[in-house]
Amino acid sequence: MKYLTKELMSLVCGLMLMMSSSASASLIEYSTNFVIQNEHHRDLTLNRFDSSLGKLTDVSISFSSNFNHWVTTSATDSIKNFTDFHYYNNTSAKATGELELEIGFLDPFGVTKQTKSDKNIASCSARNNDLTATSNSSQSTVKCDQSVNDLNNWWSESFDLSALALDDFLFTDIDQFLNFRALSDLNLTRNCDSGDKDDFGTRAGDSCSHGQRAYWEGYVTVSYTYDERVVEPKPSEVPEPSTLAIFSLGMMGLVSRRFKKQY
Repeated sequence: MKYLTKELMSLVCGLMLMMSSSASASLIEYSTNFVIQNEHHRDLTLNRFDSSLGKLTDVSISFSSNFNHWVTTSATDSIKNFTDFHYYNNTSAKATGELELEIGFLDPFGVTKQTKSDKNIASCSARNNDLTATSNSSQSTVKCDQSVNDLNNWWSESFDLSALALDDFLFTDIDQFLNFRALSDLNLTRNCDSGDKDDFGTRAGDSCSHGQRAYWEGYVTVSYTYDERVVEPKPSEVPEPSTLAIFSLGMMGLVSRRFKKQY
């Protein structure tokens, strides 16, 4: 009988473990995407947690994105003289483009913003050695171009939420959404060295041009881990036994019958 008692206790313990594992925590996620071109921003919203689902136990917020950054520059070296005297200085252009990306919370306040920088430099030099531009109406130009294309840069991170409490993420009549802002900022430094001048000190028409653009797209996801709310049955209601409980009782009966026959 002592062995029988151990068998029954093991079976009951196994049943309790199976029942406890079936009540594991639940997960719900919300996502929103964004697309930003050049110098712009986008305001984003995600749902707060609905406490009617259960008790909130953990929150994580992350984002995944991809950005492209282009910087271009060109230089034009010209010769246009009123006399037979020529100048042959190079015309050079340099463009330094900086892209600053930022994503952070507007509400709730207190989350550290995430930032990302990207810097590209494009430069070229043109030199005109044409000896035929000697009259008032003659002009000769040489042009150079360069483009730096920084493509398919992945940027993914998670927010540090340690400064916030779980209650900051709960759905209320006033605060129904989490509010974010994604921002793209461009800064272009231009440099043009055009030294050609005619005999009267007039520039010979040398020029430079520069450009920069950016494209950023991605999505933000909030994940809520929670314990589902258990609805207690009313005193007058008798809940039906589950299939697992019926199976366990049947196994207990078979074990008991087996040992009765042996003893």
